[in-house]
Amino acid sequence: MQEGKLCQLKTFKRLAALLATAVLIGALPHVAPVGVHGSAAIAETTDSGTDNCEQTYDVSSGSGSAAAYQSGNTCFVAFKNTGAVNTTAVMSWTLPSGVQRVDVLVVGGGGGGGAHVGAGGGAGGLLSLTDESVSGASVAIEVGAGGRGADSQVGSDISRASGTTGIAYSGEASKFGSNTADGGGHGGFWWNDNGSGLNGAAANGGSGGGAVERSTGTTSGGTASGNGSGNDGGQAGGGGSAGANGYLTGGGGGASAPGQDANHDSDVLKSGDGGAGQSVSWISASAATALTIGETSGDNVYFAGGGGGGFHDILATGGAGSGGLGGGGDGAGPPDGGASDHRVIGSHGIATTGGGGGGSGAPSTGTNHSTGGDGGSGVVLVSFVVPSSPAISSAPSSSSVDAGQTATFSVISSVSDGGTLSYQWQQSTDSGSTWSNVSGATSASYTTPTLDATDSGDQFRVVARNTLGGNYAEATSSAAILTVSRVSQTVTWAQPASLVLANSGDSATTATSSGDGSISYSLVNAGSTGCAINSSTGVLTFSGTGTCSVRADAAQTNTYDAASTTVSVTITQGTFAVSGPSSKVGTSSSSFTSVCTSS
Repeated sequence: MQEGKLCQLKTFKRLAALLATAVLIGALPHVAPVGVHGSAAIAETTDSGTDNCEQTYDVSSGSGSAAAYQSGNTCFVAFKNTGAVNTTAVMSWTLPSGVQRVDVLVVGGGGGGGAHVGAGGGAGGLLSLTDESVSGASVAIEVGAGGRGADSQVGSDISRASGTTGIAYSGEASKFGSNTADGGGHGGFWWNDNGSGLNGAAANGGSGGGAVERSTGTTSGGTASGNGSGNDGGQAGGGGSAGANGYLTGGGGGASAPGQDANHDSDVLKSGDGGAGQSVSWISASAATALTIGETSGDNVYFAGGGGGGFHDILATGGAGSGGLGGGGDGAGPPDGGASDHRVIGSHGIATTGGGGGGSGAPSTGTNHSTGGDGGSGVVLVSFVVPSSPAISSAPSSSSVDAGQTATFSVISSVSDGGTLSYQWQQSTDSGSTWSNVSGATSASYTTPTLDATDSGDQFRVVARNTLGGNYAEATSSAAILTVSRVSQTVTWAQPASLVLANSGDSATTATSSGDGSISYSLVNAGSTGCAINSSTGVLTFSGTGTCSVRADAAQTNTYDAASTTVSVTITQGTFAVSGPSSKVGTSSSSFTSVCTSS
């Protein structure tokens, strides 16, 4: 796999701790690129052997960022919540051109750990979707933060924030479109505000929070919601006094395993470990490291580990529970010796893992303070193949043909990443201002239908598409210009060369054309004949003798040029033959007939 490059917004300093070839660009306010509205930002990478992996997104609520990393022809884009606990970053991702299939990881924020007698927080729910279909201009994304850990004080305040007391909170949900991963349930807690003790049951969530162990109140861990991979929180065990059981707690549930129950073995009193998170096979360790997401172990990347349970009394010889692999925070308890002025803090879940916060415990005597770890923020990660753009080595050439013929245009193109090439020819009838797809023209060459002069000046180009991993990249060729020339046609007219006056108005002889132009007739020169010709029928009339010149025209068509022929007709008086009466034998009253004929 090629080493990729990672970017955050250009206004951030480059992070030296990342890979030597990785540059991370985050989401500070940025001048919106054309077509993007609101507080838009760009996460971009420099090309690492194939096309670049530039992403555009918008943060409409909360604080969020995105980072992109490219390895070979695969692009990874991580969306993160950069705000405080108990918040949600609402974002919109503009789908890059050609992206239709993606792999998606959605992890909710981890639940906060409990305090005083504090159990581990549950991990955020985890959804891993492969070959997911995406469409439209953008995808709605939400990234949930982790829930705040509980805070409990006994005696005078020695808290991290003066006067802070309160309960643990569950993590916030994360979303990709309609796919939701719930936030993890908070760990159970028993907190004390200067002597006023309150119990808090473990919460349900993406993974359930662990349970606390008290002589009163619930000892059941939270349950998983079912929105994403998740498991129930660990059980605390039966009730009892602190001296008997050390006030143990259960671990928070993880994406692939439930939280451990408290261990009541007589030799080892120990709070439960957080449940293990889940490894996501399509995320490489190098991508996770570059994007600073998940918890990497060897070649695997884990998310959504449960928080370890804390303990309340030093008699818990086995100690606190460990956080589950996948970002779960470790639990904490009071140190051996002394019972005053202790500040006990559970570990926070790791950011962008959805890990649960570790629980915390502190002695109930003296001046002590107990704080559960905050849940780790969730993450939304999108991965998709970025095909290389086709290389067009031979664009279609302009073509000149006669009307009545066809024209053929061809392209030669190639791809370097093993993708599949396809083609779509386009035609423009307005000098390239607009283009439309030619129906059925989807191969490397295109032959037009039979052409005529109305097709002259049309332009043709081809869009070559490389499809790989369900996504595509396109390259458009230069345009070829089509020139169509009309062909000549011949007019034939068998008009008699001479006529006599007596022939005026006789039926016309008709002209014909070798093409498809309509025939019309016109007078060229009447001379002394007084001749005229009907333009449509060709009937010739005249009143005197001499020479009459007339023309037959074949009109120009979309296929043929105009053509004509001119003929001259000599008009004469004609001759008359008279035959006298024939001899007849008869009476004197017999009649005689004379015959006169013209010629």
